[in-house]
Amino acid sequence: MDDEVVASFVVFRHGARGLSANAFRSLRADEPAAAAVPAVDQWAHKLDDLSATGELQMHVLGEWLLGQYLSGRAGDEMRSSLLTEAGSVRWHSSPVDRVVRSGHAFLRGCRAASRAPVGPELPLPSAQDAVHDADGGAGDASDAAFRPWVHNEPYRAAADEWRRGPALSGKALATSGETRRLHRAALARAAEEAPSPSVQRGAAAEEDPSREDGSEDHKRSGELSPASRRLYRTTYLLEVLECERHWCPRDDEAGGGAVASEGPGAAASSSAPLRLGARGIRPVLTASLPPSRRRRVEELARFVWGGRFFSRPARRLGRPLLRLAVATLAAHADAAGAAAAAAPPRLTVCSAHDYTILALLSALRVSAYPGRVMSFGAFVVLELRRSRGAPGRAPAFTVDVLLNAEPFPHASTSRLSSRPLRLCSGGTRALVSDVPLESLAFLAEAASAPRRA
Repeated sequence: MDDEVVASFVVFRHGARGLSANAFRSLRADEPAAAAVPAVDQWAHKLDDLSATGELQMHVLGEWLLGQYLSGRAGDEMRSSLLTEAGSVRWHSSPVDRVVRSGHAFLRGCRAASRAPVGPELPLPSAQDAVHDADGGAGDASDAAFRPWVHNEPYRAAADEWRRGPALSGKALATSGETRRLHRAALARAAEEAPSPSVQRGAAAEEDPSREDGSEDHKRSGELSPASRRLYRTTYLLEVLECERHWCPRDDEAGGGAVASEGPGAAASSSAPLRLGARGIRPVLTASLPPSRRRRVEELARFVWGGRFFSRPARRLGRPLLRLAVATLAAHADAAGAAAAAAPPRLTVCSAHDYTILALLSALRVSAYPGRVMSFGAFVVLELRRSRGAPGRAPAFTVDVLLNAEPFPHASTSRLSSRPLRLCSGGTRALVSDVPLESLAFLAEAASAPRRA
């Protein structure tokens, strides 16, 4: 074959989960303590839990990627390696519990798709030891690649400056009436209902300065004008919509977070008791906003994320992960012609967050938020292609970058748990094509280069 895929580097967002603690506290921050906010309060016992649907999404994604995607795009050499050679798959992960669990489910899907074991057994390494990067900085080593916004102080300062700057305030002023109506409609509170004690405690609990899957401290947004704060928090409204859309009756039955841990890589908190809700999750916010308003919430949220992640300072966030991807793919180019035993893994998979994907795209010089928002299970694939040149000439290696922002668009909003979970492969599209590997390596180094005066 003259041109074939010889290695792939995949970064995917974790599966569906309950509402994040930050979204819960932020959306309740402006509400009277005695008022109930049904769209938010119902998540009080399921915060951040990977759902049974989320686990299933990851299994389906792993099964599809190894069984259909790679069999259709990879060259014969890569397919043979994945099905027969030990160590042909490598896994890295963010240390966050639901992300580690998502990785376990993904690897189980890979196993189910293979006609022969992928090695003796796909290993489940410790997520805490998954990534060792020279630019690690403070905190866990894997934070450098998968949660760089947590410890990257220059970026955090730039993000704070953007929040206080004219771009957000100008947009907020222009959309002030609209965002006020959206928030009122979405969070229409039932004054006759009092929140449960657990809701009150959750709303008042002290918050970590950075949400573990990426958002900044909502206390910082408290410095903003009401209009700017509402606009900034449309990302949380969209999160509620997404969580409702991907929550199914099977998740109520499991109580949320019912994914069994597997192997030594499971996070320590995986043995914690399940948090059961008093009743099932209902599509409260989805029912209160018509489709046109839901689309508007998404547009406004994309504006906020665009300002935070698609700027010069944000390019630095994705550099460690881009460097890892380039080093992984370059190892295949360097090993061309070497013995098979010396070949690096053909498939590298990374369990991560939506913000991880945004940071990586920004490092790749994608100029704006591409298409739809990064839904649960969203993934990016960097494909290394080898082109065999004329006899006597070394092969050329190029990279394609493909994105599927919404692989599971048909989540059960009708509450029908019997609906099969299908992955929409047609949404996978090329963002970058035929980039020489050397150019990608230059981009990885330049992603954090200081700005010239």
